[in-house]
Amino acid sequence: MNNDDTIVVPAEDRTLIVVAESRQICVPVECRVIEVPRYRTMSILGSKKHTVGDTARWVVAYGDSLPNTAIIQAISVTSPSTTCTIGTPAPTFQGSDVIFFLTGGALGETFSVMLQMTDSFGNIKHDTIAFTVVAA
Repeated sequence: MNNDDTIVVPAEDRTLIVVAESRQICVPVECRVIEVPRYRTMSILGSKKHTVGDTARWVVAYGDSLPNTAIIQAISVTSPSTTCTIGTPAPTFQGSDVIFFLTGGALGETFSVMLQMTDSFGNIKHDTIAFTVVAA
């Protein structure tokens, strides 16, 4: 029985050719920004995950926490971990954001990163971020 709506495709024509130029995998950028609220009751900014062996860029956004017209003057970022360290380049700040790199880590390790930020009014702010190292 032959319908006018039926199309017969021979088996030898069922090959899809993909050109090499179109084999691209896009990996989206992970958002690693930690917002610092103006008023908070705890000194810990949050608990985050770090993938074992990775180097990750972290941004701590102090914009809402700084008094009007104050700017960051100095920053210190430290970690007691021997396997997951504050990497290079050294911690820095851009505008009201503190930027640091976290490198390495042992699976299952938990540790804290301590931040000390000094603003142009002489205020010194101490903050802590808890990290857990997870598998890739």
